[in-house]
Amino acid sequence: MMLIAIGESLKNLDKITGGELLPRYPDVDWKKAKGMRDILTHH
Repeated sequence: MMLIAIGESLKNLDKITGGELLPRYPDVDWKKAKGMRDILTHH
């Protein structure tokens, strides 16, 4: 459940910051981190 909460928070954070915060940290694979929430929730 915590991974789902983290994924949801990342999506909200990206939306709130207008997509400007996450690109500042290119070493992190944000797409996979956010996608994990979808996998856990829907599969």
